[in-house]
Amino acid sequence: MNQKRTDTKTATGFAAGSSHLTTTSIAGTRTTFCLNGYGQAGDLQAFGDEVAAHRPEPESSIFYFEIVGTLTCYCTTGMDALGQTSWPRTKQGYANMHRLYGTSNLKANRFAFLAYVAKDKSPARDAFASITAPELSIWTSDEVFASARAWAADQ
Repeated sequence: MNQKRTDTKTATGFAAGSSHLTTTSIAGTRTTFCLNGYGQAGDLQAFGDEVAAHRPEPESSIFYFEIVGTLTCYCTTGMDALGQTSWPRTKQGYANMHRLYGTSNLKANRFAFLAYVAKDKSPARDAFASITAPELSIWTSDEVFASARAWAADQ
């Protein structure tokens, strides 16, 4: 995979300006963000809350889902940070986005991963149904994707 790093940018208001996000362009097709060892437990939730607070529903929960889904590093550190976020709000945001705008393969992969980490089978199963191909930047391998999909399908 051709991976190109670009400038590190400070997120306004993120943990009182003390944390940084590293922008990574993967194969020139999209941008993902990964916390790069900065900040404290709960910073991802605080940033999501801060940004979403300035918008009415359903945009508020959609922004929250987008922040959690985009800023999560799909690694052990990122999964630990997810424990500090609001799963009900993330789930509501994805549902609102899906209802109002539809979804993309990338967003369905993100949400399926988040539901898998939250151990919430029903929304994970629904998200897997929308996935046309695994995003290996999220799942790391076809085997991990297949295992998570099998878990979600098991009732």
